[in-house]
Amino acid sequence: MREYQSGIKYRTICQECNNVVLGENDKEYKAFIETIAESIKTITINHEYIPGAGSYIEIPCKINRILRTVCGHLLAAKEEYDAKILSDVFMREYVLNEKIILEKIKVFSWIYPYSTIVISRDFICRGHYEGSHPKGSISTLSCFPISFIFSMEDETDCILDNLGQYTTETIDEVVTVKLHLDTVLQSGCEHYKNYNWPVASGNVEISIFHILAL
Repeated sequence: MREYQSGIKYRTICQECNNVVLGENDKEYKAFIETIAESIKTITINHEYIPGAGSYIEIPCKINRILRTVCGHLLAAKEEYDAKILSDVFMREYVLNEKIILEKIKVFSWIYPYSTIVISRDFICRGHYEGSHPKGSISTLSCFPISFIFSMEDETDCILDNLGQYTTETIDEVVTVKLHLDTVLQSGCEHYKNYNWPVASGNVEISIFHILAL
């Protein structure tokens, strides 16, 4: 694991892909995370969130552009071009082809209330509660207010929010995504997930949502 004090810097993406391919989608991702953050703060200020109560928010968005942004940034978070990892090959095809539905890669998410940015590539995480996270080789990109987890396995029993199910062949189609606030909790209890979950499985006992409302 590497820790960076002044942000993460990779030089693995060309100017055209960074400014044109990803640049056109970045504004949709920015609007998406800003809406999530504002929704969470509104709910906590109004004391509408009760851990374990199944609360959720619904966000209208262009999910096809948003997930291409996330895939693109995850692909860029390597020090070299990697054609041996199938997940990278499929994500690259998805980013570069506007008509592909995200089928070969599963994308899940959980509410991420931390200021720390965590990128974890191509690791196998075992343990935790059954169905609490994807199996097999997974990658994560976590940045306030949402964490994305990528997997190639069949994850029908995973209890996280499945974002890939919303993708369509029309890149600018607006869909309504449902995000459950309880995904911030460890399975089977009311403790919050560690900022580096599922790589690290520690609990956080303070009320993160309360802090965000201040």
